[in-house]
Amino acid sequence: MHQIIRYIQRILAFSKIELKKMKAYSGQLSSLLLTLPIKAILTYLIWANLSTYNYSVDLQWLVLYSIIVSFTEFITMPYCEIAYNLMQDIHTGDLDMYIVKPIHYLCYRFISKLHIFFLFVIVMILLEIVYKVNIFSFHNISILYFYIISVSYIYIIFAMVGILSFKFENILTLRDNIWNIIRLLAGSILPLSYYPFNIEKILKFLPFEYIYYKPVIFTQNVALPTSFDFMISGLWLIIGVFLLIVIWNRSIRYYSSQGG
Repeated sequence: MHQIIRYIQRILAFSKIELKKMKAYSGQLSSLLLTLPIKAILTYLIWANLSTYNYSVDLQWLVLYSIIVSFTEFITMPYCEIAYNLMQDIHTGDLDMYIVKPIHYLCYRFISKLHIFFLFVIVMILLEIVYKVNIFSFHNISILYFYIISVSYIYIIFAMVGILSFKFENILTLRDNIWNIIRLLAGSILPLSYYPFNIEKILKFLPFEYIYYKPVIFTQNVALPTSFDFMISGLWLIIGVFLLIVIWNRSIRYYSSQGG
Protein backbone atom coordinates (compact mmCIF):
# COMPACT_ATOMS: atom_id res chain seq x y z
CA MET A 1 0.00 0.00 0.00
CA HIS A 2 2.84 2.35 0.90
CA GLN A 3 4.47 1.66 -2.46
CA ILE A 4 1.23 2.50 -4.31
CA ILE A 5 1.01 5.81 -2.45
CA ARG A 6 4.60 6.58 -3.45
CA TYR A 7 3.75 5.87 -7.10
CA ILE A 8 0.76 8.23 -6.91
CA GLN A 9 2.94 10.92 -5.32
CA ARG A 10 5.46 10.56 -8.15
CA ILE A 11 2.71 10.86 -10.76
CA LEU A 12 1.39 14.01 -9.06
CA ALA A 13 4.92 15.43 -8.94
CA PHE A 14 5.39 14.76 -12.67
CA SER A 15 2.02 16.41 -13.37
CA LYS A 16 3.00 19.52 -11.38
CA ILE A 17 6.14 19.85 -13.48
CA GLU A 18 4.11 19.61 -16.67
CA LEU A 19 1.57 22.13 -15.35
CA LYS A 20 4.39 24.64 -15.08
CA LYS A 21 5.05 24.04 -18.77
CA MET A 22 1.55 25.23 -19.66
CA LYS A 23 3.03 28.65 -20.41
CA ALA A 24 4.42 27.06 -23.55
CA TYR A 25 0.85 26.57 -24.76
CA SER A 26 -0.39 30.04 -23.85
CA GLY A 27 0.89 31.35 -27.18
CA GLN A 28 -0.87 28.54 -29.03
CA LEU A 29 -4.12 29.27 -27.18
CA SER A 30 -3.87 33.00 -27.92
CA SER A 31 -3.18 32.22 -31.57
CA LEU A 32 -6.16 29.85 -31.64
CA LEU A 33 -8.51 32.45 -30.17
CA LEU A 34 -7.31 35.05 -32.67
CA THR A 35 -7.68 32.78 -35.69
CA LEU A 36 -11.09 31.35 -34.77
CA PRO A 37 -13.07 34.38 -36.05
CA ILE A 38 -11.08 34.32 -39.30
CA LYS A 39 -11.62 30.58 -39.70
CA ALA A 40 -15.33 30.98 -38.99
CA ILE A 41 -15.68 33.75 -41.58
CA LEU A 42 -13.73 31.81 -44.21
CA THR A 43 -15.81 28.70 -43.56
CA TYR A 44 -18.98 30.71 -43.92
CA LEU A 45 -17.87 32.37 -47.17
CA ILE A 46 -16.70 29.11 -48.76
CA TRP A 47 -19.81 27.14 -47.90
CA ALA A 48 -22.13 30.06 -48.63
CA ASN A 49 -20.77 30.00 -52.16
CA LEU A 50 -21.13 26.20 -52.40
CA SER A 51 -24.63 26.31 -50.97
CA THR A 52 -25.81 28.03 -54.13
CA TYR A 53 -25.33 24.63 -55.76
CA ASN A 54 -26.43 22.52 -52.78
CA TYR A 55 -29.23 23.88 -50.62
CA SER A 56 -28.76 21.17 -47.98
CA VAL A 57 -25.62 22.86 -46.63
CA ASP A 58 -26.18 24.16 -43.08
CA LEU A 59 -23.79 27.10 -42.76
CA GLN A 60 -24.39 27.71 -39.07
CA TRP A 61 -23.68 24.06 -38.27
CA LEU A 62 -20.50 24.07 -40.39
CA VAL A 63 -19.12 27.20 -38.75
CA LEU A 64 -19.77 25.81 -35.27
CA TYR A 65 -18.30 22.47 -36.35
CA SER A 66 -15.06 24.13 -37.52
CA ILE A 67 -14.75 26.07 -34.25
CA ILE A 68 -15.23 22.98 -32.06
CA VAL A 69 -12.75 21.06 -34.23
CA SER A 70 -10.18 23.82 -33.65
CA PHE A 71 -10.58 23.51 -29.88
CA THR A 72 -10.40 19.72 -30.13
CA GLU A 73 -7.16 19.97 -32.11
CA PHE A 74 -5.77 22.25 -29.42
CA ILE A 75 -6.57 19.58 -26.81
CA THR A 76 -5.02 16.74 -28.81
CA MET A 77 -1.95 18.68 -29.99
CA PRO A 78 0.21 17.95 -26.90
CA TYR A 79 -0.33 14.22 -27.46
CA CYS A 80 1.17 14.49 -30.94
CA GLU A 81 4.42 15.55 -29.29
CA ILE A 82 5.08 12.01 -28.05
CA ALA A 83 6.66 11.24 -31.45
CA TYR A 84 9.17 14.07 -31.01
CA ASN A 85 9.64 13.27 -27.30
CA LEU A 86 10.53 9.68 -28.12
CA MET A 87 12.89 10.65 -30.93
CA GLN A 88 14.74 13.08 -28.67
CA ASP A 89 14.85 10.80 -25.64
CA ILE A 90 16.11 7.85 -27.70
CA HIS A 91 18.82 9.70 -29.61
CA THR A 92 20.06 11.78 -26.65
CA GLY A 93 20.03 8.88 -24.21
CA ASP A 94 17.54 10.62 -21.91
CA LEU A 95 15.35 7.54 -22.17
CA ASP A 96 17.72 5.90 -19.67
CA MET A 97 16.43 7.93 -16.73
CA TYR A 98 12.81 7.17 -17.65
CA ILE A 99 12.98 3.42 -18.13
CA VAL A 100 14.41 2.90 -14.63
CA LYS A 101 11.50 4.75 -13.02
CA PRO A 102 8.65 2.73 -11.44
CA ILE A 103 6.10 4.28 -13.79
CA HIS A 104 6.25 3.13 -17.42
CA TYR A 105 7.69 5.69 -19.84
CA LEU A 106 4.60 5.73 -22.09
CA CYS A 107 2.26 6.07 -19.10
CA TYR A 108 4.33 8.93 -17.71
CA ARG A 109 4.28 10.82 -21.00
CA PHE A 110 0.52 10.35 -21.34
CA ILE A 111 -0.31 11.40 -17.77
CA SER A 112 2.03 14.38 -17.87
CA LYS A 113 0.04 15.86 -20.76
CA LEU A 114 -3.38 15.55 -19.11
CA HIS A 115 -3.32 19.13 -17.81
CA ILE A 116 -4.54 20.49 -21.15
CA PHE A 117 -7.37 17.96 -21.19
CA PHE A 118 -8.34 18.77 -17.60
CA LEU A 119 -8.37 22.47 -18.48
CA PHE A 120 -10.83 21.68 -21.26
CA VAL A 121 -13.01 19.65 -18.87
CA ILE A 122 -13.06 22.52 -16.35
CA VAL A 123 -14.14 24.97 -19.05
CA MET A 124 -16.88 22.59 -20.20
CA ILE A 125 -18.14 22.17 -16.62
CA LEU A 126 -18.23 25.94 -16.11
CA LEU A 127 -20.24 26.32 -19.32
CA GLU A 128 -22.59 23.59 -18.18
CA ILE A 129 -23.11 25.39 -14.85
CA VAL A 130 -23.72 28.76 -16.53
CA TYR A 131 -26.33 27.25 -18.83
CA LYS A 132 -27.77 25.16 -15.96
CA VAL A 133 -27.36 21.83 -17.66
CA ASN A 134 -27.09 18.51 -15.83
CA ILE A 135 -23.33 17.98 -15.88
CA PHE A 136 -23.50 14.33 -14.97
CA SER A 137 -26.11 13.35 -17.51
CA PHE A 138 -25.41 10.25 -19.58
CA HIS A 139 -24.97 12.42 -22.68
CA ASN A 140 -22.32 14.65 -21.09
CA ILE A 141 -20.42 11.73 -19.61
CA SER A 142 -20.54 10.08 -23.04
CA ILE A 143 -19.06 13.19 -24.64
CA LEU A 144 -16.25 13.20 -22.06
CA TYR A 145 -15.61 9.53 -22.83
CA PHE A 146 -15.24 10.20 -26.56
CA TYR A 147 -12.84 13.09 -25.97
CA ILE A 148 -10.73 10.74 -23.85
CA ILE A 149 -10.88 8.28 -26.74
CA SER A 150 -9.78 11.09 -29.08
CA VAL A 151 -6.62 12.01 -27.15
CA SER A 152 -5.86 8.32 -26.53
CA TYR A 153 -6.00 7.50 -30.25
CA ILE A 154 -3.77 10.44 -31.11
CA TYR A 155 -1.28 9.44 -28.42
CA ILE A 156 -1.19 5.78 -29.48
CA ILE A 157 -0.71 6.59 -33.17
CA PHE A 158 2.11 9.08 -32.63
CA ALA A 159 3.74 6.94 -29.96
CA MET A 160 4.00 4.20 -32.58
CA VAL A 161 5.56 6.72 -34.95
CA GLY A 162 8.01 7.81 -32.24
CA ILE A 163 9.03 4.22 -31.51
CA LEU A 164 10.39 4.05 -35.07
CA SER A 165 13.19 6.28 -33.75
CA PHE A 166 14.78 3.12 -32.35
CA LYS A 167 15.67 2.31 -35.98
CA PHE A 168 15.53 5.63 -37.83
CA GLU A 169 17.35 8.89 -37.21
CA ASN A 170 14.50 11.26 -38.04
CA ILE A 171 10.77 10.49 -38.11
CA LEU A 172 9.43 14.06 -38.26
CA THR A 173 8.54 13.96 -41.97
CA LEU A 174 6.64 10.72 -41.44
CA ARG A 175 4.93 12.25 -38.41
CA ASP A 176 3.78 15.28 -40.41
CA ASN A 177 2.48 13.12 -43.27
CA ILE A 178 0.55 10.88 -40.89
CA TRP A 179 -0.83 13.96 -39.16
CA ASN A 180 -2.21 15.25 -42.48
CA ILE A 181 -3.77 11.86 -43.27
CA ILE A 182 -5.40 11.73 -39.83
CA ARG A 183 -6.86 15.21 -40.25
CA LEU A 184 -8.32 14.17 -43.60
CA LEU A 185 -9.81 10.88 -42.35
CA ALA A 186 -10.89 12.15 -38.93
CA GLY A 187 -13.07 15.01 -40.16
CA SER A 188 -10.79 17.91 -39.26
CA ILE A 189 -10.69 19.38 -42.77
CA LEU A 190 -14.23 18.46 -43.79
CA PRO A 191 -17.11 16.78 -41.90
CA LEU A 192 -17.24 13.11 -42.80
CA SER A 193 -20.94 13.42 -43.57
CA TYR A 194 -19.92 15.29 -46.73
CA TYR A 195 -17.73 12.43 -47.93
CA PRO A 196 -18.98 9.98 -50.59
CA PHE A 197 -21.28 7.38 -49.06
CA ASN A 198 -18.95 4.43 -49.71
CA ILE A 199 -15.99 6.16 -48.04
CA GLU A 200 -18.14 7.23 -45.09
CA LYS A 201 -19.36 3.65 -44.71
CA ILE A 202 -15.80 2.30 -44.58
CA LEU A 203 -14.71 4.95 -42.06
CA LYS A 204 -17.47 3.84 -39.67
CA PHE A 205 -15.45 0.70 -38.93
CA LEU A 206 -12.12 2.53 -38.53
CA PRO A 207 -10.92 4.53 -35.50
CA PHE A 208 -10.32 7.84 -37.27
CA GLU A 209 -13.81 9.33 -37.00
CA TYR A 210 -13.60 9.04 -33.20
CA ILE A 211 -10.67 11.46 -33.14
CA TYR A 212 -12.57 14.55 -34.29
CA TYR A 213 -15.80 13.92 -36.16
CA LYS A 214 -17.77 11.90 -33.60
CA PRO A 215 -16.79 13.90 -30.48
CA VAL A 216 -17.66 17.14 -32.29
CA ILE A 217 -21.08 16.08 -33.60
CA PHE A 218 -21.92 14.60 -30.20
CA THR A 219 -21.00 17.95 -28.63
CA GLN A 220 -23.25 19.72 -31.14
CA ASN A 221 -26.12 17.32 -30.32
CA VAL A 222 -26.34 16.53 -34.02
CA ALA A 223 -26.20 12.83 -33.13
CA LEU A 224 -26.31 10.71 -30.01
CA PRO A 225 -23.73 8.04 -29.14
CA THR A 226 -24.94 4.53 -29.91
CA SER A 227 -23.92 1.16 -28.52
CA PHE A 228 -22.07 0.63 -31.82
CA ASP A 229 -20.00 3.79 -31.17
CA PHE A 230 -19.03 2.60 -27.70
CA MET A 231 -18.22 -0.89 -28.96
CA ILE A 232 -16.09 0.15 -31.95
CA SER A 233 -14.24 2.94 -30.12
CA GLY A 234 -13.52 0.68 -27.13
CA LEU A 235 -12.40 -2.17 -29.38
CA TRP A 236 -9.97 0.03 -31.30
CA LEU A 237 -8.62 1.41 -28.02
CA ILE A 238 -7.87 -2.11 -26.77
CA ILE A 239 -6.28 -3.04 -30.11
CA GLY A 240 -4.22 0.16 -30.14
CA VAL A 241 -2.92 -0.28 -26.58
CA PHE A 242 -2.08 -3.93 -27.27
CA LEU A 243 -0.15 -3.10 -30.46
CA LEU A 244 1.65 -0.21 -28.76
CA ILE A 245 2.83 -2.45 -25.91
CA VAL A 246 3.97 -5.18 -28.31
CA ILE A 247 5.84 -2.73 -30.56
CA TRP A 248 7.45 -1.01 -27.57
CA ASN A 249 8.61 -4.26 -25.96
CA ARG A 250 10.12 -5.51 -29.20
CA SER A 251 11.81 -2.23 -30.11
CA ILE A 252 13.33 -1.37 -26.75
CA ARG A 253 15.36 -4.60 -26.83
CA TYR A 254 17.57 -2.94 -29.44
CA TYR A 255 17.97 0.31 -27.49
CA SER A 256 21.43 1.41 -26.49
CA SER A 257 22.07 4.73 -24.81
CA GLN A 258 23.41 7.46 -27.08
CA GLY A 259 24.04 9.84 -24.24
CA GLY A 260 27.38 10.74 -22.84
